[in-house]
Amino acid sequence: MSQLRSTAEHESAHAVAARHFGVRVHEISINPRTMAGRTDCDRTSLQKTAVILAAGDVWCRHLSQLPYLDRACSDLRRFERDHGLSQLWHAEREARRILTLHQRAVLALSDRLMRETRIVLDPRRQAA
Repeated sequence: MSQLRSTAEHESAHAVAARHFGVRVHEISINPRTMAGRTDCDRTSLQKTAVILAAGDVWCRHLSQLPYLDRACSDLRRFERDHGLSQLWHAEREARRILTLHQRAVLALSDRLMRETRIVLDPRRQAA
């Protein structure tokens, strides 16, 4: 159960970071069978994207009360490959600042995600 909770917090951190920038989050979900998760949001600038991608791992490493599980996102690895590590250094600092400000929001959203496993935040995507 703590692995699923870690996934819920990880995905919630992505969503909260996106919302901090005003980026529309369409859906977040976790899969109890695979322990995988997904956050679907609008595209944004390279800098904001880096922060949003870094937020999940930053939360798990620095702010979560759960034992750290490496949940390095495939999107984060791809971003590092395409844009370099220097972009991510700044992004990690910014993600930590944002998530520290919004810790309660991350925890509340992850509680909801644990109950519902899928949260559709954009009603226009409800049919998807």
